Amino acid sequence: MTTHRTLLLGLTLLATPAWSTPTCKLVDPDGRVIFANVPVKNTRKVQCFERAQAPAPKQVAPAPQKSGPPQLTPVAARVESGEQARRDTERQRILQQELAEEMRLLENAKRLLFKPNPSNGDSTAAAFQALEQVGPVSASVRRHERNIEALRREMSAAR
Repeated sequence: MTTHRTLLLGLTLLATPAWSTPTCKLVDPDGRVIFANVPVKNTRKVQCFERAQAPAPKQVAPAPQKSGPPQLTPVAARVESGEQARRDTERQRILQQELAEEMRLLENAKRLLFKPNPSNGDSTAAAFQALEQVGPVSASVRRHERNIEALRREMSAAR
Protein backbone atom coordinates (compact mmCIF):
# COMPACT_ATOMS: atom_id res chain seq x y z
CA MET A 1 0.00 0.00 0.00
CA THR A 2 2.80 2.43 0.81
CA THR A 3 4.48 1.70 -2.51
CA HIS A 4 1.27 2.65 -4.26
CA ARG A 5 1.12 5.92 -2.32
CA THR A 6 4.76 6.65 -3.07
CA LEU A 7 4.23 5.88 -6.72
CA LEU A 8 1.11 8.05 -6.79
CA LEU A 9 2.96 10.90 -5.06
CA GLY A 10 5.84 10.61 -7.53
CA LEU A 11 3.52 10.65 -10.52
CA THR A 12 1.71 13.66 -9.10
CA LEU A 13 4.98 15.53 -8.73
CA LEU A 14 6.01 14.63 -12.26
CA ALA A 15 2.65 15.74 -13.59
CA THR A 16 3.03 19.18 -11.96
CA PRO A 17 3.63 21.64 -14.79
CA ALA A 18 7.09 23.13 -14.99
CA TRP A 19 5.67 26.60 -15.52
CA SER A 20 4.39 26.64 -11.94
CA THR A 21 7.96 27.14 -10.61
CA PRO A 22 9.96 30.32 -11.16
CA THR A 23 12.72 30.42 -13.74
CA CYS A 24 16.13 31.19 -12.27
CA LYS A 25 19.34 32.55 -13.72
CA LEU A 26 22.19 30.29 -12.64
CA VAL A 27 25.97 30.52 -13.16
CA ASP A 28 28.21 27.44 -13.27
CA PRO A 29 31.89 27.37 -12.09
CA ASP A 30 33.09 28.13 -15.67
CA GLY A 31 30.96 31.32 -15.77
CA ARG A 32 28.33 30.03 -18.19
CA VAL A 33 24.85 31.40 -17.61
CA ILE A 34 22.03 28.87 -17.39
CA PHE A 35 18.31 29.55 -17.15
CA ALA A 36 16.33 26.75 -15.52
CA ASN A 37 13.21 26.15 -13.47
CA VAL A 38 14.76 23.19 -11.63
CA PRO A 39 17.91 23.07 -9.45
CA VAL A 40 21.16 22.40 -11.36
CA LYS A 41 24.20 20.92 -9.58
CA ASN A 42 27.36 23.00 -9.15
CA THR A 43 25.68 26.33 -9.98
CA ARG A 44 24.93 29.39 -7.95
CA LYS A 45 21.60 31.17 -8.16
CA VAL A 46 21.88 34.76 -9.39
CA GLN A 47 18.27 35.76 -9.78
CA CYS A 48 14.80 34.16 -10.08
CA PHE A 49 11.92 35.40 -12.21
CA GLU A 50 8.30 34.77 -11.42
CA ARG A 51 6.15 33.58 -14.27
CA ALA A 52 4.31 36.49 -15.82
CA GLN A 53 0.57 36.18 -15.84
CA ALA A 54 -0.94 35.99 -19.28
CA PRO A 55 -3.19 38.96 -19.95
CA ALA A 56 -6.88 38.23 -19.75
CA PRO A 57 -8.51 37.96 -23.15
CA LYS A 58 -10.17 41.18 -24.23
CA GLN A 59 -13.91 41.19 -24.32
CA VAL A 60 -14.95 42.40 -27.74
CA ALA A 61 -18.41 43.80 -28.08
CA PRO A 62 -20.34 42.50 -31.07
CA ALA A 63 -20.59 44.87 -34.00
CA PRO A 64 -23.80 46.84 -34.02
CA GLN A 65 -26.42 45.57 -36.41
CA LYS A 66 -26.81 47.84 -39.42
CA SER A 67 -30.30 48.83 -40.26
CA GLY A 68 -31.29 50.62 -43.41
CA PRO A 69 -29.15 51.40 -46.43
CA PRO A 70 -25.36 51.54 -46.08
CA GLN A 71 -23.75 54.92 -45.45
CA LEU A 72 -21.54 54.85 -48.55
CA THR A 73 -22.86 53.59 -51.85
CA PRO A 74 -20.45 52.85 -54.69
CA VAL A 75 -20.83 55.11 -57.69
CA ALA A 76 -20.31 53.75 -61.18
CA ALA A 77 -17.61 55.49 -63.16
CA ARG A 78 -19.05 57.91 -65.68
CA VAL A 79 -17.56 58.40 -69.12
CA GLU A 80 -18.58 61.22 -71.41
CA SER A 81 -20.72 60.10 -74.34
CA GLY A 82 -18.14 61.27 -76.93
CA GLU A 83 -15.39 59.28 -75.19
CA GLN A 84 -17.64 56.19 -74.97
CA ALA A 85 -18.47 56.45 -78.68
CA ARG A 86 -14.74 56.65 -79.50
CA ARG A 87 -14.07 53.55 -77.35
CA ASP A 88 -16.93 51.64 -79.00
CA THR A 89 -15.66 52.53 -82.47
CA GLU A 90 -12.13 51.42 -81.56
CA ARG A 91 -13.48 48.15 -80.14
CA GLN A 92 -15.45 47.44 -83.34
CA ARG A 93 -12.32 48.14 -85.41
CA ILE A 94 -10.25 45.72 -83.31
CA LEU A 95 -12.94 43.03 -83.51
CA GLN A 96 -13.15 43.42 -87.30
CA GLN A 97 -9.36 43.06 -87.58
CA GLU A 98 -9.45 39.92 -85.44
CA LEU A 99 -12.33 38.52 -87.53
CA ALA A 100 -10.43 39.17 -90.79
CA GLU A 101 -7.33 37.46 -89.39
CA GLU A 102 -9.30 34.42 -88.17
CA MET A 103 -11.00 34.10 -91.57
CA ARG A 104 -7.59 34.20 -93.29
CA LEU A 105 -6.25 31.53 -90.93
CA LEU A 106 -9.36 29.39 -91.52
CA GLU A 107 -8.89 29.54 -95.28
CA ASN A 108 -5.23 28.50 -94.93
CA ALA A 109 -6.19 25.60 -92.66
CA LYS A 110 -8.91 24.45 -95.09
CA ARG A 111 -6.44 24.63 -97.97
CA LEU A 112 -4.08 22.35 -96.03
CA LEU A 113 -6.91 20.01 -95.09
CA PHE A 114 -8.25 19.57 -98.61
CA LYS A 115 -4.90 19.74 -100.42
CA PRO A 116 -4.50 16.75 -102.74
CA ASN A 117 -1.85 14.30 -101.59
CA PRO A 118 0.84 13.99 -104.29
CA SER A 119 2.16 10.71 -102.85
CA ASN A 120 1.13 7.30 -104.15
CA GLY A 121 -2.46 6.62 -103.10
CA ASP A 122 -1.91 2.83 -102.99
CA SER A 123 0.66 2.94 -100.24
CA THR A 124 -0.55 2.19 -96.70
CA ALA A 125 2.28 4.29 -95.26
CA ALA A 126 1.14 7.24 -97.36
CA ALA A 127 -2.42 6.80 -96.07
CA PHE A 128 -1.23 6.79 -92.43
CA GLN A 129 0.93 9.85 -93.09
CA ALA A 130 -2.07 11.65 -94.58
CA LEU A 131 -4.23 10.73 -91.55
CA GLU A 132 -1.55 12.03 -89.17
CA GLN A 133 -1.57 15.37 -90.97
CA VAL A 134 -5.36 15.61 -91.15
CA GLY A 135 -5.95 15.43 -87.37
CA PRO A 136 -4.12 18.61 -86.32
CA VAL A 137 -5.28 20.52 -89.40
CA SER A 138 -8.88 19.46 -88.77
CA ALA A 139 -8.61 20.65 -85.15
CA SER A 140 -7.19 23.93 -86.39
CA VAL A 141 -10.15 24.38 -88.77
CA ARG A 142 -12.62 23.76 -85.93
CA ARG A 143 -10.79 26.18 -83.62
CA HIS A 144 -10.82 28.97 -86.24
CA GLU A 145 -14.53 28.37 -86.94
CA ARG A 146 -15.32 28.67 -83.21
CA ASN A 147 -13.25 31.85 -82.96
CA ILE A 148 -15.08 33.38 -85.92
CA GLU A 149 -18.46 32.55 -84.35
CA ALA A 150 -17.40 34.08 -81.03
CA LEU A 151 -16.14 37.25 -82.72
CA ARG A 152 -19.38 37.63 -84.68
CA ARG A 153 -21.45 37.19 -81.50
CA GLU A 154 -19.35 39.80 -79.70
CA MET A 155 -19.63 42.24 -82.61
CA SER A 156 -23.41 41.85 -82.79
CA ALA A 157 -23.75 42.35 -79.03
CA ALA A 158 -21.63 45.51 -79.14
CA ARG A 159 -23.87 47.23 -81.72
